[in-house]
Amino acid sequence: IDDDSVHAWVHKLVGPRIAFLPIKNFGKLSVTSPELLLEAMKQYVANGGVLPDETKPVPPPIQFDGIFTLVEDHGPLTSFLGEGLGLKVSPYKAAVTARSKLAVRQAMAMAGLSVPRFAPLANEDDVDAAGKKVGFPAFLKPVYGVQATFAAKVSDEEELIDTLRDFQTRIDTDHHPIYYYGKDMILESLMKGSEVQLELMLNDGKVIAHSFSSEYSERRDTLSFPPTVADERKEALLELAVDTVKAIGLTHGLVHIELFDHEVNGPQVVEVNNRLTRGFLALNFAHQLFFGNDIIDYYGSVFCLALGENPLIGQRKQPILHIAVSLDEPSTDWWHVDPKDAPNRGWESQGACGVFVGYNASHALSQAKMSQAARHAEGTGYEARVAQEDWNLLLWQVLILIGSLVSAMRLFFIGIASSEDNVEDYRRSLPSY
Repeated sequence: IDDDSVHAWVHKLVGPRIAFLPIKNFGKLSVTSPELLLEAMKQYVANGGVLPDETKPVPPPIQFDGIFTLVEDHGPLTSFLGEGLGLKVSPYKAAVTARSKLAVRQAMAMAGLSVPRFAPLANEDDVDAAGKKVGFPAFLKPVYGVQATFAAKVSDEEELIDTLRDFQTRIDTDHHPIYYYGKDMILESLMKGSEVQLELMLNDGKVIAHSFSSEYSERRDTLSFPPTVADERKEALLELAVDTVKAIGLTHGLVHIELFDHEVNGPQVVEVNNRLTRGFLALNFAHQLFFGNDIIDYYGSVFCLALGENPLIGQRKQPILHIAVSLDEPSTDWWHVDPKDAPNRGWESQGACGVFVGYNASHALSQAKMSQAARHAEGTGYEARVAQEDWNLLLWQVLILIGSLVSAMRLFFIGIASSEDNVEDYRRSLPSY
């Protein structure tokens, strides 16, 4: 089920086991009128999983076995539909809480968990009270946001007023249907540390499995697979994540949680996403085989959990390989240069990067850091040196390949000559008649 605008794209996928229910203005209705979508889904079920067609007989009703979403925007809708169709989902109230950054903070605070100072901002009238409660510098973001757009660091009350006015003027539903929830913002005290990505698998209210998938450095200029965090620190991060999920009330499915890990301040929850991770390395099963702490088929796990089954997970002490990605242009540069550039960019950016493989996560990361330091020190000379090293490495590989081929051919012809000598010796040894 999705907007009718993607019907043409989905149509080629439709088959005996795949069907699509197109809904006009799906994004808006998913926020404002989920009951209409539930009614459309029930009618779809009654029609045998096809759109009404008066020229054809109505097929027998169908029954769904599970429901899930890959987008956190539709977490509340998924629970609403699931409860209406009698499927296994987290409670609708919990899904609504998880979608609101303000409601998550309030639920964590009520549970006595560690949270940054925070305050809601409906409009400019709330600036004075929010600024006094949270302090500066602080971080401003929408209560209902997506892709880290309309989010910025603010240094003082004047900058907060200007940024709030700017963001709320530009936020509109044409930018994203999530803003049908409104333009309310939340101000939070700044959190420090590396950002760790954690995946939790829930079934009937229990965390049946978890995986630390990746880690951004504090400036987001390196990305490690898997994280470099020590085991004892992982335990603290996991405990906070599990307690947060319980405080929200989520009981089912795969939950992606982002946390800051700081040696002094300890673990802090950045946000809770009631859906599967979007990390490209974590999602790819082949990558999981090489880089994952555990061997997990994440997409397969989503299906299993939707059906109420526990997914298969291959546990191991450490992955085969560890990698660190060094980013030429960190996506948080706008934090340090111009926070007003945040809208329509979000956290992530695309650009050149270097990939380093190590025998453990710290080794891979240290190589990435050394490369960054050398690049900053040498400038364009570093690129020329690396290009020359790559060329030399390629040349040596070609020479080794040629040498291997020559050796193989030599052994081959020696083998032939030896075989011919052996045949001649055998013939001579035969008795004459």
